[in-house]
Amino acid sequence: KPASAPTPEPADARVRALADAYLDGFFERNPDQITGYGVPGRRHDKLPDNSRDALKAWQAREDAWLTQARTIDPATIAAEPLRATYAIVREALEASIAVRVCRGELWTVSQFVNGWQVQDGYTITIQPVGTDEARSDALARWSRLPRYVDVEIANLRDGLKAGYSAPRGNVRLVIDQMDSLIATPTAESPFDSPSVRDKTPAFRQQFDVLVREQIVPAFKRYRDFLEKEYLPAAREAIAVSANPNGAACYDAAVRYHRSLP
Repeated sequence: KPASAPTPEPADARVRALADAYLDGFFERNPDQITGYGVPGRRHDKLPDNSRDALKAWQAREDAWLTQARTIDPATIAAEPLRATYAIVREALEASIAVRVCRGELWTVSQFVNGWQVQDGYTITIQPVGTDEARSDALARWSRLPRYVDVEIANLRDGLKAGYSAPRGNVRLVIDQMDSLIATPTAESPFDSPSVRDKTPAFRQQFDVLVREQIVPAFKRYRDFLEKEYLPAAREAIAVSANPNGAACYDAAVRYHRSLP
């Protein structure tokens, strides 16, 4: 009687390790989401690195994780919850890699939640305060915002050179948003929320100065760039097909947001 083929070793441990590595990497890449999701035991002291070098490094990590995921046979995963975990991680990686064709880092000027000013305008209102560590984290994180804005301007400028832009109507709305943020008194600005909520005099003074002397001037730089340089070059067309590889971007974006082609 011929010997039966050996039963494949369950892949559960490999799936768990892959998922843990991806999740740790995700929060390293998106430290603001630690605050958004209320992840316990983590610091709230960083913003994402929006530089092109950081993006390339992240994409290399995604590629490596997907290569690893493809070596796992789902049929060898014993635990049903881990089969779901594997499917979720693989979909997240495949969708993110596919949507790279959009080059969103080069042209995202948006009045919606994917606009940095909207995302950060919410995150700062839930920034933890009330302890020495929380106050230190708040100052560390939001002192990075001016540099983030300056890198965003550089990315958008490169996007224009490469033929990518946001729709002109969207750009006008973002300019209006920035005008509103610039004109709002410090204590009424969402970006002063940690100071308003904490009540500690020394911290409030430090944070108010940060908002007035660093964050608001960064808003002005961004507004001036959009108004004087970006708006005249922004595309008239609403459809993403007006950008390079626009049709492929549309397909990839549909898949990214709904997990189906």
